[in-house]
Amino acid sequence: MWDISPELLAYIITALLAILSAAFGSKYLMGKKKLSETVILAKELAEALKATSEAIADEHVTEEEAKKIVKEWKDVIEAGKKLLTSS
Repeated sequence: MWDISPELLAYIITALLAILSAAFGSKYLMGKKKLSETVILAKELAEALKATSEAIADEHVTEEEAKKIVKEWKDVIEAGKKLLTSS
């Protein structure tokens, strides 16, 4: 059919694989970063929910508990902002 030397074929395949790995490698790294940021957001959300539920368990929220709740929810907001603004 075609008279292509094995060396040329190997060179073409290597070039194609290099192009594909460059294209998909950057997509993989971006996805990995987004996943990491999503995990951080989930952790922060769990901490905020825990602080809130512990504070309201006795139906009385102390000033210290209120400060902790506000801090935890601010952490959730910051993690969410980071996830939405990262590229």
